[in-house]
Formats: sequence, C-alpha cells, structure tokens
Amino acid sequence: MMDLDNIEDMPSEGEGDNWEEQVLSYNLNDVIATKELYKRTVPMIKLRMELSKLYKINLENASDAKIGSELLFKLYCNETKRHPSDVRSGRTYRNIISLNNIIFPYIEFKSEEFNLLLKDLKSKVISRTKGELDYEIPYKGFTFIYGSGGIHGSLSNKIIQSDENYLIIDADVGSLYPSIAVVNKMYPQHLGREFYNIYKHEIVDVRLAEKAKKDKGNKSIVDGFKQAANATYGKSNDIYSWMYDPLYTMQTTINGQLMLTMLAESLLEIEGIQLIQINTDGLTVKIPKNKTTDYYKKCNEWEKITQLNLEYTGYKKMIIGDVNNYVAVYEDIKKFPKCKGRYEFKDIPLHKNKSHNIIPIAFFEYFVNGKPIEESIRNHKNIFDFCAGVRARKSEKRGQAYYELHSLDKGELIRKKLSKTVRYFVSTNGQYLLKCYEDGTLEQVEAPTKTGKLKKDWKVTYFNKKFDCNNFDDYKVDYNYYIFKTRELISLFENRNLSLFE
Repeated sequence: MMDLDNIEDMPSEGEGDNWEEQVLSYNLNDVIATKELYKRTVPMIKLRMELSKLYKINLENASDAKIGSELLFKLYCNETKRHPSDVRSGRTYRNIISLNNIIFPYIEFKSEEFNLLLKDLKSKVISRTKGELDYEIPYKGFTFIYGSGGIHGSLSNKIIQSDENYLIIDADVGSLYPSIAVVNKMYPQHLGREFYNIYKHEIVDVRLAEKAKKDKGNKSIVDGFKQAANATYGKSNDIYSWMYDPLYTMQTTINGQLMLTMLAESLLEIEGIQLIQINTDGLTVKIPKNKTTDYYKKCNEWEKITQLNLEYTGYKKMIIGDVNNYVAVYEDIKKFPKCKGRYEFKDIPLHKNKSHNIIPIAFFEYFVNGKPIEESIRNHKNIFDFCAGVRARKSEKRGQAYYELHSLDKGELIRKKLSKTVRYFVSTNGQYLLKCYEDGTLEQVEAPTKTGKLKKDWKVTYFNKKFDCNNFDDYKVDYNYYIFKTRELISLFENRNLSLFE
C-alpha cells in the first residue's frame, strides 16, 4: 500500500550463498519501511501523544475506538468517583430485548407498507443483536433494506445527472448515532444517568464548542472527542467492554433506520422526486428545482420531530454501482469527487487494498472527464498503479497456501516458490502465477478470460523488488488486461459487447 521498492519477506536460514547479507538487507529495508509508515502516520501519533499528556492516559498505541472508550472511562470515573475496577467489570446482560419497548414514541408513518413494518418490529422479541432482522420493503419504485446494523438501498448501475430542471441533493444526519443518544437521553443501564450527563456535557458539547471556534479549536480535543462520541454505540455491543448493553445498541440502530424511513416517506410525497440512495445516516434524491422549497420544508419538519440536524450537499453527477460503490461529482467544483468502494483510487487508507489502481482511475476519467479508456491506461506512467497484491493464508480444508511462478523452458516446467506476500502486474512477457495448497490443489491468479470464442491467458511479472526501466514500454505491461477490466466496469452502465482486443 505504500509502494515501497522492496516488500520481500525475510529469507529462510541458509537460503542462498549469501544468506547473512540477505538478512542484513532485509533488516535495513524493514527500518526504511517503518520510517515511511511513521511519516505517513505522524498526525495519528501526534493525536495520541497529546491526548495521553492532556488526560494522563497511555493512548500511544490505542486504536480509534479505544481512544474514545478510554477517554469516556477516565471522565466517568473522575465524575462519579467510582473505583476503576468496579467500572471495568460492569455490564448489562440481556437475555431478550422487546423491540416494542425501545422504539421511540414519535416514530410513525402514513403508508401501509411502513406501518406494517413498524407493527412487525414492535411485535418482535430478539435474543441477539445480529442476524435477527431482515426486511426488504418496496415503496414507490425503491427498495428499502433493513437489518440489525442499519438501513440501505440504492439504484444500481445508473448514472444520475442534474440539469437545468433537476437538482441532486444529499442530506446526512450530523453525527447520527451520538445525536440519537443525546437527544433521547440514552445510556447503558449499569452506568446510570451520570454516563449520559458526561457523554453530553463533557464530550459532545465540548467537542462542538471547540469545533465552532474560528480557529477550529483544539484539534486534539475535536478529533479525540469525536472518537469518544462514536465509541459508545460500538462498545455497547462488545461483551468485553465496560459499556456493554445490547439494548442501547439496538435502540440506536433500529430507531435510526425508522427515522430515516420517516424522512424518505415524507420526501417521496413531493411530485417528481426520485430517491437515489439511502444508507445508515442519510439519503440522496433527484428533485425538480421548482420543488426545493417543499424539500427543505419537509426536512425542517423532520428535524423538529427528531431533534436531529441535517447537513446538505449538492451533486452534479452520480455514477452508482450500488449503495457502497459510486462516484459523486460535487456541485462545488473545488471539491474532488467522492469515490467509494471499487471506484476509490485517491488517498486510499493503508488498511485497504488498492490492487490494479489504474482500473478505477480509467473508470473515473471516462465518466467524469470524458477521457477514452485506452488513453488513460496507455499514457499512465506509475507502474505501481498497475500492480496488485496477494498474500498466502491457510485454508482449513486445503492447508497452508503459497505462491509459485510457472513457466516453460525448452518444454520443461519451471516452478519458482515465492514469498508469502506477492506483488505483481499483468504483462505480455511474464509467467503464470499459481496459488498452491498443501493438499496439491492449484488456482491460477488472474485466471484466463473468455469472450465468445476468444480465450486469453494472463501472465504476470513478479514485482516484490521494484526494477526501473529507461522506457516505460520495457515493463511490457499487458494493457489489454487493464482495458478489458475497465470495460467490464463500464459495461454495467452502457450496453456494449466486451472484446478482449479492439
């Protein structure tokens, strides 16, 4: 993910004639990699150091969720004077949860479809927080999907554009889960009302006050308290957490889904409106320009009922694969478009996989800037954007996996075992990459592609150690692969026949 020149594993003892030299080289490379990771994560490290000093808690190696949990823990113990070990051991266990007891009284609908949903939910008694809720509700040409974790729904493989008659407006609830808790005075039962008071006054209100300052306030408090505000929902469903109370979890997520459904139902009364997406904390619509007054009126009415705040964004264009995979071009041309899921290619977090990054780049250039696929791919000169990464793992049925390169030399099969992590790009003069298992089974990485009567075997160049070419063409990148894969994505939006060669 950092595009390092060398990602080789440490060599096994005795491997090669210069094993000690290889180990020293590996150690040096490891230090270089650690330094590079440090440079990229300085803001995250700085946040942890400053919060540790400010609140006298060791957060230097804490995850985001732990930062939030530990800040809340410290403030709660200080405020209540309870002994930390007593607080740590507290939990609220629930054998069953009656949903009728946790749905807010102001949740109501006009349509038969959503009233039947509400009635059925209120009749349910659940024993788990996952897997017990599964609904699909078709309403006015749109399917609403409900589960234990949140609501979602989306148009699929569609391109939506604003024009002289229509606008695309996205409305998100600001800090949905923390806001639901604050507005409805929620708290894990074993922690009492004191937890709510600390959560609201010492975390949420302080963060908002800092954020509202002209200089944006103390960044450590703003960022750290954001983690604290978000921590309660997740930790309330973690049996190892001092905040564990699954009723709090379900009260948050079920009411959040129903409140967004109330907003969607109200907005769909507007003539000519089209619901594009709904997902966890917001929804997106295409609406006639002459109906925007009605839109904001209904949104304001919803805000008064729920006491939640909506934040609005305008889009010029949306290229939507599904609810988790889309490109949204802002009305504000100064803002770079939002790219989600498989279309994400810029500033990708290090924990994600950016394999074959050139494909979403070419997809983006085609739909957003009207650039031909071949031009984007053939003129791109960053070899790392053509690379993919795979890692050998163990299978319960087939045993430990490992990778090999296969090639033929004068009719003889040559097999070269590779390191656990493999970086490669698809090339015209490479070798075949195989995933091998202890039980003898094989899988080809980048399996052959068939279109009609044509079949294409894809070869790869092993690239764990970067090598430079005086001329980019000397890498022998198989552009046909990347062009074909980009066309596969585009074909979902356009009716066209796929061909391996054009």
